[in-house]
Amino acid sequence: MKKIVFGLALVASLALSACGFNHRNGSISMSTKDDADNLNFTAKYPENKTDATQSYIETFFKEDRIFSSVTDSKKVEIKLKDGTQFYLSYEPGLISINFDRDKNSNTSYTQMKKMISGFGNVLKD
Repeated sequence: MKKIVFGLALVASLALSACGFNHRNGSISMSTKDDADNLNFTAKYPENKTDATQSYIETFFKEDRIFSSVTDSKKVEIKLKDGTQFYLSYEPGLISINFDRDKNSNTSYTQMKKMISGFGNVLKD
């Protein structure tokens, strides 16, 4: 009986690891999809990098304050003072951005691409 319980526990822990819960213990993954309609970005990272990632993102949006605390979780449509719009989903260790190119200017798209391209540098340390 102990072998069965141990085996099930081992399988469960491996399954949780495979499902992407590793961002809590140090692994990093980022993906970007850019097509004619949308720019999508997702990053999973160690939770202790959440403050640095939030600060980095807000440097691109200057006077717009998006995050209220490091421990917040949100799924919200954002509209910045310059007219830039995007959907943001975040929690400590995970951020996802869906940027609809039809709702935004080329300048906003270029700024978002620039922010996304530098995101990995924040996670290096």
